[in-house]
Amino acid sequence: MTATISETVSKKRGRPEAFDPLWVRSMANMFPELRSKRQVIAKCYETRAFGVLEGVDGVAAILDRATNTYHATILEQLGRLSVDGIVSDEEVIAAARWVSSMLQSEPTFMVRQAVALIRLLRDEVKGRWAIFGIEHHEPDELLPLLFADYTEVAR
Repeated sequence: MTATISETVSKKRGRPEAFDPLWVRSMANMFPELRSKRQVIAKCYETRAFGVLEGVDGVAAILDRATNTYHATILEQLGRLSVDGIVSDEEVIAAARWVSSMLQSEPTFMVRQAVALIRLLRDEVKGRWAIFGIEHHEPDELLPLLFADYTEVAR
């Protein structure tokens, strides 16, 4: 007689969920055109940024309620900053205002460059640059450093 041993240990792997599964399902139901979980999560981040930037002046290039236009990729990255608890809502608003002003004033500044700068901000604040020997800055110190460096290079 042989006995089989079954283990039903469920270990979750990977990164912890940023949003409640119920919220993700409700977003998937509201936007049926989203086909993958990644698209639904991106929409969740985007809506978080909408919530932070609601009624904020100076972000018309990113989110313009009058014409009902917005840059989804920029909003998604700003939402990632906010949801991860990396920076405060005020710092997200400051970053959004800066990106919006750059999009309006600099003809060579593109959306993909704005997204790259916001990702750099997120990585630096999370301490991912420490492995390269780059010192850590607080978020309120980092925004002017990153954005000032870019504006000097762009001109």
